[in-house]
Amino acid sequence: MRTWVKTYTSIVNDPTYGALTWQERGIFGVLEVLAGALDASHGNGTGNGQLDTLERTAYRIRCDIPVLAEAVEALREAGLIHQDDGGVLYVTRYPELQARAPSDSPEATSARKQAQRHREKQSRVGHEQVTRDTIGTTRDGRNVTSSDQVRTNQNQSEQGDETNQSSRDADADGPSPGPSDTGLDLNADAEGDKALLRAAIGIWEQYEGAELSGVDHVTMLQWAQKYGGQALLNACQVTRDFKPRKTFGGYLRTVLENGPKGPDPPSS
Repeated sequence: MRTWVKTYTSIVNDPTYGALTWQERGIFGVLEVLAGALDASHGNGTGNGQLDTLERTAYRIRCDIPVLAEAVEALREAGLIHQDDGGVLYVTRYPELQARAPSDSPEATSARKQAQRHREKQSRVGHEQVTRDTIGTTRDGRNVTSSDQVRTNQNQSEQGDETNQSSRDADADGPSPGPSDTGLDLNADAEGDKALLRAAIGIWEQYEGAELSGVDHVTMLQWAQKYGGQALLNACQVTRDFKPRKTFGGYLRTVLENGPKGPDPPSS
């Protein structure tokens, strides 16, 4: 059983259809709907427009038999309805005008439903994974997950070539400053360090003119743990004042690891 049938706008300019009375047009429309409801086919899934005998069709659409018989005669003359040798009525062009699109086939519909179920399952699994992996939150309430942690480590590895070289040069002259003894415990009630961290993040965001991503938040949390909130805030202030041509985060990392190297020379 189909739940809908097509009606074409071209009928308003069709002289054959225009020659019908309003009653005949109405009956024809109901017969098209009945053919869709019955959804008889040739055995290959294509509807053939089969209705029923005149008497049974009249019962199905709740129409008096004489009224339907008169309308069917007019529709037969217009080529819109035909009748087989057994007296069964058919909507003549139904197979042509009501053919299902390939995307509406049972196989395609089943595939769409299966894909939808898969997407919903993946969405549920992803939500559960994020919930399990959440290790903290940003200032605006966004979750910071272990996936963000992995991406942060990858970014730091990719961005660290230049700063690692600077570290090696500095090591040749003497040991670089070690991490602060006052690390920031995310789960502790260290309000002072948290306030310093928020202030440091605010400097970076003000410099960039946008909120930090989840990955950058994880980076700042790691640096606060390693160097301490006050050292991180001081480094952010130095980076802001020097206005480096490289990225804020890249220069901030250099300042934290090696101390400020002075402002970048003006570009030529």
